[in-house]
Amino acid sequence: MKASQNIIAALCLGVICICVGNVNAGGNRQENSFSRRAILKSETTNDPWLGKDKLQHFLVSGFLTAYGYVFLNQTVKSPESSATYISTFSVTGLGITKEIYDLKSKKGHPGFKDILANLLGVGTALFFIKVL
Repeated sequence: MKASQNIIAALCLGVICICVGNVNAGGNRQENSFSRRAILKSETTNDPWLGKDKLQHFLVSGFLTAYGYVFLNQTVKSPESSATYISTFSVTGLGITKEIYDLKSKKGHPGFKDILANLLGVGTALFFIKVL
């Protein structure tokens, strides 16, 4: 991995670690809105696997990944590997950030199914990028 790819990977990992939970100085996990109980509660809402919301997550993530790759590779003239890593990590981070926002703001319905739909969209875009 190049330095820019390492930086993006570290930033994504850092955002995930910060948002997953806070640890106080004594090492005890503090309860916050991003606790396991809050996530499980959000998963109990009516959230079908093949619903319109999952299709939107899949399509938007796939489109953004493909567009980001083409933009970086064709317009910015980034190498293929850099364009792939940057578009993948950016869209994945954006999807996770959106779910965290939904959980914290109570304006949406966060869930692991949404994150999985995002990852499937990113993976499908990468498959077509590599095959075509």
